[in-house]
Amino acid sequence: MSEERRKTLRKPFSQPAGLFYPNGKPICGCVMREISDTGARLKLGDPPSAAASEIPGEFILAISKSGNVFRRCKLVWRCNDELGVHFSEFR
Repeated sequence: MSEERRKTLRKPFSQPAGLFYPNGKPICGCVMREISDTGARLKLGDPPSAAASEIPGEFILAISKSGNVFRRCKLVWRCNDELGVHFSEFR
């Protein structure tokens, strides 16, 4: 069994969300499957409108339909149609 390396506990979550380039152009839709204070696990749409390999290293995750709730993210890992992201600020 692998050792848990996360600093904060992930909680199960099921919330539609959207991925956007930093300039606001949409990338694709997703569902947030788990969330913590510092990051999330995302599942791309079914069928995915973008492959995990097409997702850039930094993007904006819109959590609300209105776009008022969002997080700037850095991609940490990708596997098939899932992504692991760290909430951060762009530099």
